[in-house]
Amino acid sequence: MQQKFSFINILGFAFGISICLTITLFIAKEHSFDRYHEHADQIVRLYDADKNSSFIDYRVKDLILENFSEAENACLVQWSNRPINVNINERGSYVDGLLSVDNAFFQVFTIPLINGNSSAPFAI
Repeated sequence: MQQKFSFINILGFAFGISICLTITLFIAKEHSFDRYHEHADQIVRLYDADKNSSFIDYRVKDLILENFSEAENACLVQWSNRPINVNINERGSYVDGLLSVDNAFFQVFTIPLINGNSSAPFAI
């Protein structure tokens, strides 16, 4: 009988420790996400809680920069999760999960470029 209680106690203790470690690892991951950016503590993501979405009208960027002196810069980021046809050098192919941004993206986020100028990456 005592062996059963010992087994239950050890099993419960092991389960409790594994849950605590899982929660600790999850919190550590959440607090370290995208911390490699130079000004990570100043980057804010706008989110529409009513619609449970981050899809916000593109004109909000200009309104924020005009009306809030605390905002130094802003960029637009749009994610498309449907296939998009991309033509490069007369060859077409479909791309899944395309991320489109504006010129201010590389001024807000610290992402190294392989080739090109980060101050005007999309200049034509």
